[in-house]
Amino acid sequence: MDIFKLSQSVEQFIYDVVMWVIFFPYSFVKIVRGPIGMCEFVKTELAEPNLDKRFASGMSPPLFLFFAIFLGWAWTPELSLPKELVANSKLLQLMTTNWANLIIIQLIIACAPPLVGALIMEWRTPGGITRDSFRTPFYQQAYICAPYMLFMKLLIGHKELIDEMTFGSATAIVAQCLLVLWFLLVQSRYFRRFAPVTLIQSLGFGSMVVISSYLMPVLFAVAIIL
Repeated sequence: MDIFKLSQSVEQFIYDVVMWVIFFPYSFVKIVRGPIGMCEFVKTELAEPNLDKRFASGMSPPLFLFFAIFLGWAWTPELSLPKELVANSKLLQLMTTNWANLIIIQLIIACAPPLVGALIMEWRTPGGITRDSFRTPFYQQAYICAPYMLFMKLLIGHKELIDEMTFGSATAIVAQCLLVLWFLLVQSRYFRRFAPVTLIQSLGFGSMVVISSYLMPVLFAVAIIL
């Protein structure tokens, strides 16, 4: 074993971890403050021919989405699925007892909104879907979907605890409604900005992305049971 190469790998790994710790909150705040501006940032970064220089001033969108899901799992390890569905499926019970499986499942569920949004964008823009053309809308959607998925996970994951608090349920409902409204407006602005659609169409497409975030957990559980 080459000790020098091993030490370099460890050094690079430690440096990457430190950069993730710095750039995740930095990117998170920038996305919440200006989600459409971050979508423009994605287009600029992906146009950079030098792969090593891409996203030098921010976290890569897929990695950012993964970190958001990981933080959501760390805060609320349980999967936000109807308990009746979990109780009726031994396979689902087996899958939700392992922390690694829980992270993978939640990542799959969290990828549904950005996937739906990217597919709609590809459908509304000229040209067919290719590996290169799909990357831009998916990266953009990964950025703007991650904060929504994280906050929604925190709200739903501690529902029982919130219900026990005074005015907890009402506060959680208001917070969830505001979060959904913010996400719908961001999605509508996104389609309005980057796709040739009308205001009504942008609201419709944005609603489809929002609905996918609610339907995916149920569809996943039903698919496992069936």
